[in-house]
This record gives sequence, C-alpha cells and structure tokens, in this order.
Amino acid sequence: MPIERDQRDHYEVLGVPRDASMHEIRRAYRRLARQHHPDLNPGSERFAALASAYGILSDPTARARYDQAHPPPVPITSSAVNAPLLRR
Repeated sequence: MPIERDQRDHYEVLGVPRDASMHEIRRAYRRLARQHHPDLNPGSERFAALASAYGILSDPTARARYDQAHPPPVPITSSAVNAPLLRR
C-alpha cells in the first residue's frame, strides 16, 4: 500500500502567500514545526509535509523550479460564476 503524502501546494502547507519572503517562509515553518513536531505532538503527521515544503521553498533554485512546474491556481472570478448560461 503506497504511503499517502500531502499533495497540497507547498505554500498552502506553510500557510504563506506565493510571494512570501524567505523570512516569512522560515518564520511560518518554525512556528508550524514546533506545533507539529513528533516529539511534542506524537499524533501529528504534518511534520514530514512541513519539512518537505520548507526544504523546497527555502532553496531559491528549488523554489524557482517548483514555481515553474506548479503555477498558481486560477481563481474563479465572480463574473465567471455569475455569467449567464449559453442556451441553444
């Protein structure tokens, strides 16, 4: 049986915007790592996802590759939601 991994966006895992500075990424990681560390919170399984996200986003080269391979999701605008349906 394969191990399930957190498939969420790395920025979402750390709770930072895509344009976050290195300082913001480091601060978010440290706060969440303390909260979900296995020694302090044995039931939490988020630590591995946090460490993986931080490992990529803290390295400028890896972050650039990640950003290129994972473009931000396109937001649904209210005009698209409220657009009238086309009828034949």
